Amino acid sequence: MATVEELEKRIGDLEDMRAIERLQAEYWDTLDAKDWDGLRACLVEDFVFANNTTGGLYEGREGMLATMRAKFADGVTSSHQGHHHWIELTGEETARSHWSLQDDLYDAQRGGEFVGRAHYDNEYVKIDGRWYFAKMSLTYLRGEANIKKRYEDCANAYQVFMM
Repeated sequence: MATVEELEKRIGDLEDMRAIERLQAEYWDTLDAKDWDGLRACLVEDFVFANNTTGGLYEGREGMLATMRAKFADGVTSSHQGHHHWIELTGEETARSHWSLQDDLYDAQRGGEFVGRAHYDNEYVKIDGRWYFAKMSLTYLRGEANIKKRYEDCANAYQVFMM
């Protein structure tokens, strides 16, 4: 039979995993809403984002935010849906996770649309009782771009999405 201390540890671990799930949802929600202050609140100052598909590497929270603002400009809408995940607590204040992603990006000004399937491999840090993203690693498995007006629109939608 488990001791009270063991049960308290298990409950604490479950609470941490739920907080990380919530953080992941907040990340995608703030990105889709273009809530840049909300997105900033999810990331540590020395945050690192690696796009393994394009080779892009973005270091620092403010650099990542500038990139996202530029990529998700006016007229660009997105929908990020994460699922099929696991979370591993690697220490008292560190964790890692793996998420499957389906996303859809539409550029209303140029008419292009991009739909992708990807995996996120993330690292987290807990500071003053709150979880933050420390590192994200994104790998696209496939992506489809649709022409809505002209050939260039498809290319534009793809460029907007592929950082």
